Amino acid sequence: MVEQLENLTEETFANDLAAAWPVVFARLAARYGDPQLAEEVSGDCLAQAWEKWAGEPDFFRSHDLTAWSSRRAGWKAVDRLRQRTRIRPLPEKGSEDGEEGVRPRRENDSRERARARELALACLGRLPEQERTILLAYHFDGLTDQEVGAVLYGEEGTAQARGLRVWRLRQRAYNLLRELLIEEGVDPADWGGLAV
Repeated sequence: MVEQLENLTEETFANDLAAAWPVVFARLAARYGDPQLAEEVSGDCLAQAWEKWAGEPDFFRSHDLTAWSSRRAGWKAVDRLRQRTRIRPLPEKGSEDGEEGVRPRRENDSRERARARELALACLGRLPEQERTILLAYHFDGLTDQEVGAVLYGEEGTAQARGLRVWRLRQRAYNLLRELLIEEGVDPADWGGLAV
């Protein structure tokens, strides 16, 4: 009888995983526009959820499976996208793009990019210190929101709460930086992190 209850619980959790998969997949596909990435990451995160449940069966009684998996999948997708851009840079695109999607460089383009880069650095310097620190740690040091939260807040709250707090501050920093760039006449769409 005990084995039947264990199998029933395992079967119930497997059904919960099957119900969570399309939701997690749809959220990732909509956010990143890459169905292959969404499929890979969704499967990985739901496999992690299975392992978590196998080791700690009561964990998902107090945590929502879909939310937990979506959050982890979002982090994992960002990590994979970062790895892609570290391996090869994305081509520059513009209104004058040819069929290949890369426009030829002109001498004025490099001067304009250098000026825009200087203005962007100046705008970054005008941000409040905490927001500037978060953007630098995230983009230049490659730290996740949870890692930045651990540095900024130590052991205050849970790792997820610190990561969420840093994510909110990072979104606020993007908005502030976007406004400063617009004031300086720089198109924020040229800066990949600000298009998020």
